[in-house]
Amino acid sequence: MISLRINIFLFFIFLIVASTQIGFCQDSATIKIMNDSLSNLNNKIDSMDLATKRQMLETETELKDNLNEIKSVIYNQGIDEIEGRKSSISIMASVGGVFVAILALIFSVMMFLTQRSRDRMDKEIGEIRERRLAIDKIYDEIISRERKLRKQLTDLDETLAVSAKKTDRQAVDKEVTLPEEKIRLIEESEAEKSIEEFEKIYHGMIALGLSEIKLPLSLLRNVSKNYMRLKKYKKALINISVYLESNPKDGEMLLASAACYNYLYDENKDIAFLNDSIKMLRKSIEVNPRNEWSYYNWGVVLGKLYNERDDISLLESAIEKYRKVIEINSKNDLAYVNWGNTLSRLYDKCKGNIVLD
Repeated sequence: MISLRINIFLFFIFLIVASTQIGFCQDSATIKIMNDSLSNLNNKIDSMDLATKRQMLETETELKDNLNEIKSVIYNQGIDEIEGRKSSISIMASVGGVFVAILALIFSVMMFLTQRSRDRMDKEIGEIRERRLAIDKIYDEIISRERKLRKQLTDLDETLAVSAKKTDRQAVDKEVTLPEEKIRLIEESEAEKSIEEFEKIYHGMIALGLSEIKLPLSLLRNVSKNYMRLKKYKKALINISVYLESNPKDGEMLLASAACYNYLYDENKDIAFLNDSIKMLRKSIEVNPRNEWSYYNWGVVLGKLYNERDDISLLESAIEKYRKVIEINSKNDLAYVNWGNTLSRLYDKCKGNIVLD
């Protein structure tokens, strides 16, 4: 940076000196021309006669006076010009110095800011490294704690497994006997009261830590129906499933299970519920082929499946199910209504290109 300042300063000095020398050269050339003219004039004078020489001497004197006057004027002009150029050189030197000083100041400021930014970056990098070391340390501590916790959980699981085996040996492994008044209260109360009492008993038995809860089938049957009355179809299905494990040939409960799946489809619009409903209806018909409501509900489910799949074969199957209902009970008005509605939908779908029988 210092060499750059020196070079700039020398460049300005060179410009100033060059301009001054040019001016001096011009003045010297003018004086030389005048001296040459004077010498030529003297030579001519030597070749002239006395009168002419006298006249020429007077003229020479006059010319010398004029020449001295011109030299004085030129000298004074040169001095003025030199002084002016000195002033210009001083001004230019001052401006150059100021310019160089400004450049030096700018460079110094830039160097200061750069160094300051570098120091700040070094400081931030140092802080980041320290934070990273701290985070690594915390991470190692967390990993260590996790390993300890896993070991403790493993030991706890082993302890609980041993304790569970002991508890299973001592657990009640027989059907829970409820007081008759409790069963009667659940079976004879309104749906909401019945469910409230049942859940109190059920949760109470779970709190006792019984490994296997076996409730009377009649109670489960009644509770399932009450859950359906309260439109709690998922809980109804749980109790119906438990009931059917012990009594899988109960056609009425199979039909109730199919109805729960049907209602759950209405709430969630999940086609899987319709498929589950058909499975339960098939089992219901296997148990009792003359159950008209199994065929009726099957026709209803097929109509809902048609809404999902837009397959006219589903409407045709639904019509067959309603026809079966009428064969079993010709006075089932709902079957006639749904049969007619399904025929109308089939007719609209086929644009009248069918024969209704």
